[in-house]
Amino acid sequence: MYVDGLKHNMFSVSQICDQGNEVVFWSNESVVHELDTGETVIKCTRTPNNLYILKGGQQKCYLSENDENWLWHRRLGHLSFSEIRKACRFKVVHDLLDINIRENEICKPCQIGKQTRVHLMEK
Repeated sequence: MYVDGLKHNMFSVSQICDQGNEVVFWSNESVVHELDTGETVIKCTRTPNNLYILKGGQQKCYLSENDENWLWHRRLGHLSFSEIRKACRFKVVHDLLDINIRENEICKPCQIGKQTRVHLMEK
């Protein structure tokens, strides 16, 4: 689903569960319970557009800057990080954040794309 202007995930169920909580969905609402105490941490109500809107609770975004770097690398067709930085500096992409240049990290699809075929020797 596309959400205009959204820069981060709205709600990551897996990250909430990794923080020691459980998430329960019903047809009209959802709740997040802390596993240790059973306390309700967050309540969400469902909208007619099938989105659950947070009502209270502590709201955090766990998206890291490294994830953002790789996201833009993939979005821009595996463009090199130095070229992405140029695009940021010249503001050619709307909402592109200044990213860090990656050192010693390999993107597997980029690596495969740059490989050449080994020719078999004829007998």
